[in-house]
Amino acid sequence: MKKKLVQQLKVFIILSVVFLLITQSITLISPIIMRVIIDDFIPNKQIDKLSLAIIIFVIIPFLYVGMNIVFNYFSIKYARNKGNDISIQILKNIVNQKKVFSTNTIQLNY
Repeated sequence: MKKKLVQQLKVFIILSVVFLLITQSITLISPIIMRVIIDDFIPNKQIDKLSLAIIIFVIIPFLYVGMNIVFNYFSIKYARNKGNDISIQILKNIVNQKKVFSTNTIQLNY
């Protein structure tokens, strides 16, 4: 049980780090787009490219928030399921313990 849980946690942690890197790299696109808009598209009057860049610039925050919502949903779902699994395993261990009621007790004679 422990090895399986540790393996699942490792996979989840790796996926979380990869997802974090992807979402953070998406947020780095906005300054690059703004630089290109200001330095290239506006001075050269490239309106078609400017419009596309502005649309992408506006979509990026929505994409970032959407990805974070999906990630948080799966994180909460995973944590809830793993928490339930661990709680059930602990309860099984408690219930399946050896039951000894009469050892090491003092007998009273009335």
